[in-house]
Amino acid sequence: MQNKMEFHELREYDEYLEVFLQFIVSIIYQSVLEYYWHRIMHWKYCYRYLHKFHHAYKAPEPWDDMYIHPLEAFGYYCILYGPPFLFSIHKYAFIAYMIVMGICGVLDHSGINFEFPGLYNTIDHDNHHAKFEVNYSFPFPFMDILHGTYEGTFWGKFYSVRDKVNRGITIEGASCKTNFKVE
Repeated sequence: MQNKMEFHELREYDEYLEVFLQFIVSIIYQSVLEYYWHRIMHWKYCYRYLHKFHHAYKAPEPWDDMYIHPLEAFGYYCILYGPPFLFSIHKYAFIAYMIVMGICGVLDHSGINFEFPGLYNTIDHDNHHAKFEVNYSFPFPFMDILHGTYEGTFWGKFYSVRDKVNRGITIEGASCKTNFKVE
């Protein structure tokens, strides 16, 4: 597979805009694939043999981000490092993308409460470790909101997976420990 990274220097306004758009596309690509990969890791078999290591701690601590099974890590790293192999991306867009992913990965497992209002909150991942069946997205909650798996406050609105269960909406396979079925 050929690397599609671009290394030329930026000279025009349009080139800066293109780099910004490549950064956004990389974030979207990662967010979508990471969400589905993480959901797969919560299927009963995958959780038991691969992802359970990562959930050893109910409250994330430093280095928990790296405490994952090698097969799970392989999937995550294919997603994380995929952009330059899948589409054209300038080195500056890729560097910015990696900085955002790296900082958010460390913050999510640091035990520090940090929020970038309207975009990112470390409490979301803390809730995922505590409850398992919510907040699979990384680093931004958009995929969880789209799929009804977000629990927390976003832009002043509180979202709850439990509310969906109480209204008769089921979320199959959300966790190896809990199946959301209304009886």
